[in-house]
Amino acid sequence: MALYRLAYPSFEETPITALLVSVTFRRIARFALDFFLSGLSFLLAMILRLGFAAVEKREIAATALVFAGVCGAVYLLTGLSFRSWRFVSLPDVFAMMRDIMIALAVFMVLTSLITQRPVVPRSVPLIACFIMVTMLGGVRVLHRCLVEGNLPFRFKDLLRAEPVRLLTYGANAETDAFVRSLQSEAAHAYEVVGIIDDDRARRDWTIRGVKVLGGSADLPRIVASFATSSINLASLVLPANGLPRRKLRELVDAAGRTGLRAVRLPRPCDLLLKANEAFALEPLEVTDLLGREPVALRLDSIDALIRGKSVVVTGGGGSIGSELCRQLLRRGPARLVIIDHCELNLFNIQRELAGPDREGVVQPILASVRDRERIEAIFAEARVDLVFHAAAYKHVPMVELNPREGILTNVVGTSNVADAAAAVGAAAMIMISTDKAVKPSNTMGLSKRVAEAYCQALDLDCSERGLRTRFMVVRFGNVLGSSGSVVSIFEQQIKRGGPVTITDSAMTRYFMTIPEAVELVLQGSVFGFDRKASLGAIVVLDMGEPVSILELARRMIALAGFVPEKDIAIETVGIRDGEKLNEELFDDNETIETTDIPGLRLARSQVKSLARMRRLRDRILRSRSSDAQSVVPLLREVLSESLQNALPGSTAGLREPNQAVPESKAQIHLQRRRRPYQGPAADRNRPADQIRADVRHAGKRHRLRKLKGGLSASVIGAFPPPAPSHPKSAIPRRRSTRHEAHDRSG
Repeated sequence: MALYRLAYPSFEETPITALLVSVTFRRIARFALDFFLSGLSFLLAMILRLGFAAVEKREIAATALVFAGVCGAVYLLTGLSFRSWRFVSLPDVFAMMRDIMIALAVFMVLTSLITQRPVVPRSVPLIACFIMVTMLGGVRVLHRCLVEGNLPFRFKDLLRAEPVRLLTYGANAETDAFVRSLQSEAAHAYEVVGIIDDDRARRDWTIRGVKVLGGSADLPRIVASFATSSINLASLVLPANGLPRRKLRELVDAAGRTGLRAVRLPRPCDLLLKANEAFALEPLEVTDLLGREPVALRLDSIDALIRGKSVVVTGGGGSIGSELCRQLLRRGPARLVIIDHCELNLFNIQRELAGPDREGVVQPILASVRDRERIEAIFAEARVDLVFHAAAYKHVPMVELNPREGILTNVVGTSNVADAAAAVGAAAMIMISTDKAVKPSNTMGLSKRVAEAYCQALDLDCSERGLRTRFMVVRFGNVLGSSGSVVSIFEQQIKRGGPVTITDSAMTRYFMTIPEAVELVLQGSVFGFDRKASLGAIVVLDMGEPVSILELARRMIALAGFVPEKDIAIETVGIRDGEKLNEELFDDNETIETTDIPGLRLARSQVKSLARMRRLRDRILRSRSSDAQSVVPLLREVLSESLQNALPGSTAGLREPNQAVPESKAQIHLQRRRRPYQGPAADRNRPADQIRADVRHAGKRHRLRKLKGGLSASVIGAFPPPAPSHPKSAIPRRRSTRHEAHDRSG
């Protein structure tokens, strides 16, 4: 810049002009260096071929100058001198070799045309070619090494701090990119000292000077060998997306036992973006370990279901509801109505989804699903096509303390949404349920099971009346990252330094990430439009294997960089009211059916009548007591299976799993009355629809009530009664009380 000012005194320096001048001088310097090295290469080739005496001749020096000029002209045409030296790689070296050979060919043709005889021996251009590749390529590689600090001996190494030593898993291209990025000057806070790989064929490999030391089973031995050499290993770098979840969990457990922290291998794009700046390795998240393996979704059918429709999401500010809104909006609905009774949650999701291209599409509405008239007005105004019902009270201890509020929201709120969807002729309503509705031992589970039963009954009723609205129930277990989940509680306890509290060391739960759950909910919605396949059934998501809560606590402590039960203690505090040791996805009286969609199954059970479910809702509305003594029994009155899992009375009396139930005379009598009717052998061998038709035409209503306990819901609710197959006289008749008394007296 100073030389430029001397040549042009009137030059005014600005940031743009300074950049242009800097780039111009840099290009001129690179071109001059290539020009000089080309001529020097020719002279060295002559010396190697003819000796030093040949250089003393003037024509040789002139020929070298001509050779350099020809090379310079070719470099200008091909742009060799103007390519980046900072990121020189093999493709750049190959392009340089091509340009050098073009320059040599042009030089040989020109000299033969001008002089009509060979000026230099034919071997000189070949020798010059090798020298030029070495010198021009060497200068570029040296420049990159100087910039990145990859020289074997650096003075800065004596002044820098001790690097953090790492082990990485997998001898592959990702590890090569990671090691290369760490060897740059800017990101030299870490150093990879070894690679772990379970492929025995790679045990002798070396990647950029880093050796493959063994497999995952050799991790304790490898850590011990470094410890004897006074080298402290800090972390084990794992690829979060390139390994099966089971293998990833095994590696995290192995790292925790050896005191290493499991961290995430940065993505290649992150390494490129942060090539010139220091970065910190991020720890693995528990969602990386507990999520299910990816399932191939039928995205076209999901998009066709949502695109251009008017969609309503209740509870849209919650964990599941907000993710539903995000994924639904990406599929182009004509209108997305978000209903929530929490002002803050509704405000947050509305701000997140707002955008200039979404004006008028996202409509946040502050309302409660318990307000029947308000819900009906919203649905009528929005002309709803699809309803995703995610609004619910889901925290077991809180609903145990406030049973009536939980029942009003989960049962009455669900019935309000379902009835409003049927009234406006919506295509479908999808209710989000929980595994706690299976064999419920708490008020929340009971209320969700009743809500399931209401939607099942309404689905069959609409089908019998020829209405188009479908009512589907999607049931799944816990989701990771939801508000108040065990994962968030453990994270808070680990940040405070412990202890981490668990209820029981034998407790297990199903887990799924929120995006995975929502994707399968949408896929289940598409599947539910097949009436023959899912009428009156519950869609159950495949949650994988249940996870031990104790192992979850240990893994989360290890992911945080601590040794479980050494750095952070784990304490058992006992099971709370209404909790179970193990959750289930299917009840004993439900029939499990597989589907052609991975991750989805069906649960079929006896469906209650819609009239009975509505009478239950009306009794709940008439109830004004908040005491569980008067509210909870209303639910068990309809769900006969819940008698085997929950005791009458307060929530403190709800039994634990596998605990004996003390039976009173009233309970024994009630169970006998609700015992499924077996019938004579002749009836058991006949088709169920024939028995039902015969009983209806014979007018035996008391017999029909008993048969309902043994017939499946699909037979009772879905098939119309056929004509009787034989006369009434063929139907077995019950003997009267007078005849029974006569027989006993005889």
